[in-house]
Amino acid sequence: MKRRWLVPFTVVLVLVGTFGTGAAPAGADVNHGGLVPEEPLAGVPRVADGIVWAQARVGNRIVVGGSFTQVELPDGTLVDQPYLFAYDIESLAFDFGFDPVVEDAVLALEADPDGSGIYVGGQFKQIDGAWRLRFAKLTNDGEVDLGFSADVDARVMAIAADTQRVYIGGAFSWAGGQPRSGFAALDAATGEVDTLVADLSGDLGKAGSGTVRALDIHPDGSTLLMVHASRYVNGLERPVATMIDLGADAITDWRTDWYLFAGPRCSQGAVQVRDAEFSPDGSYFVIVEKGNWSCDKAIAFPTADGPGLEENLWVTAAFDSVYSVGISDAAVYIGGHFCFVEGLGPIATADVAGYPFVPKPAACESGGNENTAGIQARYQIAALDPATGDPLDWNPGVNAQQAVFDLEVLDSGLLIGHDRDRVNTFRTGRHAYLQLFDPVLVDPPDPNPDPSCSVELDAADNPVLSWDQIPGNDRWQVRRDGSWLATIEGATTFGDTAAAPGAHSYVVRYRIDDNTTDLTCDPSPIVVPDDPGPGGQCLVVFDANGATIGWDDVDPDSRYQIRRDGSWVATTNGLTTYVDPFGAPGDTYVVRYRLDGSVFDLDCQPV
Repeated sequence: MKRRWLVPFTVVLVLVGTFGTGAAPAGADVNHGGLVPEEPLAGVPRVADGIVWAQARVGNRIVVGGSFTQVELPDGTLVDQPYLFAYDIESLAFDFGFDPVVEDAVLALEADPDGSGIYVGGQFKQIDGAWRLRFAKLTNDGEVDLGFSADVDARVMAIAADTQRVYIGGAFSWAGGQPRSGFAALDAATGEVDTLVADLSGDLGKAGSGTVRALDIHPDGSTLLMVHASRYVNGLERPVATMIDLGADAITDWRTDWYLFAGPRCSQGAVQVRDAEFSPDGSYFVIVEKGNWSCDKAIAFPTADGPGLEENLWVTAAFDSVYSVGISDAAVYIGGHFCFVEGLGPIATADVAGYPFVPKPAACESGGNENTAGIQARYQIAALDPATGDPLDWNPGVNAQQAVFDLEVLDSGLLIGHDRDRVNTFRTGRHAYLQLFDPVLVDPPDPNPDPSCSVELDAADNPVLSWDQIPGNDRWQVRRDGSWLATIEGATTFGDTAAAPGAHSYVVRYRIDDNTTDLTCDPSPIVVPDDPGPGGQCLVVFDANGATIGWDDVDPDSRYQIRRDGSWVATTNGLTTYVDPFGAPGDTYVVRYRLDGSVFDLDCQPV
């Protein structure tokens, strides 16, 4: 038997479905017209353990793969379904008919564009007892396609497919009995190895990172993007990003040297790219990477060949690892292990070696970080402006332990794969679906045809919100200055004890029948006055060493943030002095600290 049940055992109404006869083609319509909602769809089967590494839509099903072993149904029943399962995209019913027994982790999924099944890659050696080393094709009902065979000697981490061939990338050295270095092209129907070769050499990364990490086919089907951490492909210098003309089966002239100059600044001097994707119109693509704060970036490049080497369109810093990217017309969604995002605009390759990248402004706090000058707080997931790379007003937050490892943009929304259990505070398990809907603002029903929200300061100068009850709703999302702050159930008041001094605008958001309404709290903005705090003095001396700052120890935790001319410079722990070698007369300094959730600034007086 393939199915194993765990307690609690309950009677479940089984909705049996089959995959549709067609799959979304390459370059499928992802013109959302706006951002996906911040709240995940309720009723989706929850992955209960492990990691979700891969997600795909196949006909009318969502297929989820990873290193998990159990799936929890909405009624609380736990089902043993290791590494791969499916559910209906409309009813959200777990598909009991799709139950392949996979022997090890699934790392990559791709629907066959002709609708005949799904390609599966990973670390496994068997599926349903049939030997399928790291790569296989399943039929629409989850059975092994016995007519397709292409054994690979090491893990497969990336898949792309057209109607003629399927392209795989990973850490392997042979596929289908033929030598293939990290990349192979296979016949889409049989798995026979194709003559197209793209051998990698000149490793730019550390152990294993020179392998192919991402593959994507241009929406018009003409070009394959291959992202790796090697310097050469077929002997041609193509560091990290390589374009393959699928009509001529040849490496194109497209090339950037960004990673040759940026790579030495990464952790251990190693390039560690993790994902890449074309935009829906094919005009650009985005590569994401990890490798310490100098290299934790999302970078957009133009697709078309220009004269000479290609420069980036924009660079976005995440200050910590970025693992995944998904692109719609409205946003570039990135996921990983980060808590701040800053758009840096375009940076010339010639400037990257000396570019003044800075570390994150504060330690990560789940849902508790604050925006700083030019840097936006975003926890493990963010949406970027496709034109500039700047973070957009979208901040659901994911409580991933290590990272958001997979993002898949569908015509109907966004799929999130990670390694913990909550998105925007909602319990989702390791997989979540943010379903697209038209955010139409509607008049709520009587007896509150004109609801309102007000905000005022309490005795401690903390903003306190109050709003009208709305029939049919008891769940509210409080937003400060465009970012999620808290989700409230069963109450119509909220006190914000963490608001920093300054002007703040508040919104209370609610949803009825898939319609979202925002109540702006009056007055907008409300000004939180500066609190002088418990007192204390700060002095600064300018000399040949720069600026020497000294201050009174007014924080019991002795944690202080040094700011020059309004921008973060450094954070000290247990110290009440700091030397800024770049300080010069005329610079203004502030020492910032926090007491009981409130932020205080000591203005430093020049001596």
